[in-house]
Amino acid sequence: MAHDNSPSSVMYAELKTLGISNRDTASALLDVNRAYGDATVLDRINSRTQLSRSFVHVAPGDVPLFLFKDFTQSSQTLLGRIIAKSRRNGEADPALMVRDYMAGPAAQTMQQALRDYNIDDNVYRNALAHIANLSLDNETDRALLYLMLFIVTGSTGDPHEGVRTVEQFSSNRVGASFRTTEAHVGIAEEEPEDDFALGLMRIVGGKLKGPDAFYLLNATEKGTEIGTLSSEAGSITDVDADVSRRHARIYKQNGHWYVIGLGSTNGTTVISGDDKMEHVVEPPKRERERNYSPEPYEIFPTDTICLGSSTRFMVMPMLGE
Repeated sequence: MAHDNSPSSVMYAELKTLGISNRDTASALLDVNRAYGDATVLDRINSRTQLSRSFVHVAPGDVPLFLFKDFTQSSQTLLGRIIAKSRRNGEADPALMVRDYMAGPAAQTMQQALRDYNIDDNVYRNALAHIANLSLDNETDRALLYLMLFIVTGSTGDPHEGVRTVEQFSSNRVGASFRTTEAHVGIAEEEPEDDFALGLMRIVGGKLKGPDAFYLLNATEKGTEIGTLSSEAGSITDVDADVSRRHARIYKQNGHWYVIGLGSTNGTTVISGDDKMEHVVEPPKRERERNYSPEPYEIFPTDTICLGSSTRFMVMPMLGE
């Protein structure tokens, strides 16, 4: 398989668009003195064919992590080179150009590459929203965070690794931590039989989003976690920006299904499919008492689970589980 549209190939292509050659990108990202197979990394970089086959057009995870330099340093190096080239080419504000490009066209291309390899691109999208909401002293820092997310995700094929790197750097070096944006608008039963599994379907604009937005729930006591940056296997990240990184969990216990809050910022409610009554599962953080302790709430098919101000899921049954 020629991995021409892999996260790695997309990363190199987009950086080339910004004036950085594949060789210069690889030299900035990789420890050139390391041995890689029967040659050094430098030898492979200096051969156009080997550069392409070994580092550019590769599947996610094909390049061992130990070959990479510190991503935070290499991201700063590449940003500096992009800005310098852009200034020589007459760009009025290179940092803003990088910021907008990484948050726009480059991000869209990376998300598509992740989808093509069945990697959850929602985590990448949600991280973009977190970066956009950070209170920063200057936009050069924001451009760096977008670029770092892009580079780490492209290099590793793992958006969670990108989030971890960017979040740690942002907190320790930039002085801004990822936080869930508080919602501006507050959100003011028959038991399924054991041969039914449950799933959630995203509701957007009052309508079911469709089969591509149906998520089967884990029918165990561990259950399924929902959140913008949740990294658990099978977690649901198709949510809006005011949903917390780990917002809620749905699980099955003794034949019953429950949802429980995980200490979210903007809270969780359930609207009954039978009588349309609304039950607060977890109030927003600003409304919780000091000794608040989350309690599970039983859910049923046709209930609507509401996370924050705008994320909605319909609870739906599936036969045959």
